[in-house]
Amino acid sequence: MTGKAMTVFLAVMFASQVALTAVSFAKGQSSFTVTHFKAKLAPPLGAPGECEGGAKYTKKVNNITLAAAETFTGEVECPILTDLVTAQDDVYDMHLARGGSDYAVCSLVIKEFEFEYQSNPLVPAGVDGEYGVNVGEKSPPTPATLTAKVGGCTLPDLVTPAFPVVAAGDTVNVFLHPDTLTPLLTGIFVVSFGD
Repeated sequence: MTGKAMTVFLAVMFASQVALTAVSFAKGQSSFTVTHFKAKLAPPLGAPGECEGGAKYTKKVNNITLAAAETFTGEVECPILTDLVTAQDDVYDMHLARGGSDYAVCSLVIKEFEFEYQSNPLVPAGVDGEYGVNVGEKSPPTPATLTAKVGGCTLPDLVTPAFPVVAAGDTVNVFLHPDTLTPLLTGIFVVSFGD
């Protein structure tokens, strides 16, 4: 094989490998549809507050098998005003609503404590508690399998387990259980492009 023929042969081989890789990559990209919604939580307008948090919903669907995996997570960080023993009994409820009506209530439970210190002299200044919920749902099988890793979610009846299927524009309000009159945090779910 002459040098010129060898060059053409190698160029064709290289081009075919690049084309196969591109087709394979494109096929992998199109086999899943992923949906993300996020809500940043803040105290209601005009309300004082030292709490902050967020919520996130993700759905991944295999376009070939139609298998779906969904996750919902929520997290709230608030100062602990009492002692650590009673802080673990604090339960925050995250109410998810669409069109002004609740469709799910998620219980956030204590995950960790964070100690704050003042400097000069170094003395304790307070303790924050991090509360959260992490639930998931997979299908098939039918009905879908619901898992609760941290906390849990129910229908508004507070009894029937449920998975919150979030949509853009849904609202979220966080209350210290059992007070459901004054939200500590509020937010609205918007489309997000991943983490």
